[in-house]
Amino acid sequence: MFGHERTNIHAKLRELQEYETFSPFCRVFYDLIDKWIARAKEEKLALASVFVEFLDIELRRHRAIQELSRSGSITIVDLVEISQDLRDDVEHVFGKMELVEDTSTLASVVANLIRAECNYHLGETDRVIHALQQAIADGCNHPIVFLALGFNLYCRAVKSHTERADEPDKLIISDPNEFAEACAEAVEAFRRGVRGDESPYDSKLYWWIGSVCEIMHRKGDAVQAYRRAMELDPASFSSEGAKKILQLSPSSKDAISESEKIRLAGLPRITDEDLRKSVEWLRQIKGIEDLLDSP
Repeated sequence: MFGHERTNIHAKLRELQEYETFSPFCRVFYDLIDKWIARAKEEKLALASVFVEFLDIELRRHRAIQELSRSGSITIVDLVEISQDLRDDVEHVFGKMELVEDTSTLASVVANLIRAECNYHLGETDRVIHALQQAIADGCNHPIVFLALGFNLYCRAVKSHTERADEPDKLIISDPNEFAEACAEAVEAFRRGVRGDESPYDSKLYWWIGSVCEIMHRKGDAVQAYRRAMELDPASFSSEGAKKILQLSPSSKDAISESEKIRLAGLPRITDEDLRKSVEWLRQIKGIEDLLDSP
């Protein structure tokens, strides 16, 4: 019986791959879910059933995206609206997960990975973070989960602690101290994903550590992280990393001393383009090997 459901899962995953809008990141993330389901025991069939229903929702979502794309460009707002139209279906999946997730920690991991993905599409960043943190607490320590957690923590920092400026397409930091603390959480999540055993994720994690530290004006940490990314994957990061390091003053003090916290009030503005590039990167990963591509 489970064999039939798993065949069904793989068929739906292949169908999803036919859509250009199917995020390569999702291919890696969904493969991780599939592997955790395969490790289950008594709850294996129930988990597979929930995953199949989730994949059906994803197929409907991508069909809707494809239809909309034929009429012109698609924005992130469009993607969220399409997901909102499927909210009732998603809530039904959530209900089914609640019936099975308490049967074991393994089932909890699967349920929270699926819950994180659903909430990401719904634009519910806080719920994404909670679900990823719960999956990690239950034993899911794959680097890509920490990569997703760090990214969502960073997005929450930008959403919660920046405001629209008078200038078009500009954001300003509303509370430098709170913004720095929120970004520090993202950096810590990225660091937890580093494996140091030739993991193909390490270079990208270090690059993200450098990027967030640079925004925080923790220049020493940023330079160190960029250099590590360059060492691990010179083909992808040497050129851009050299530019980044050149732009950062090596003599600058590292945040976050009290004097530096005051100086953070003068941080340069974060543009919507910066955040857009971050979102686009996570959406465009084609697989594990593409985490090593140049930024």
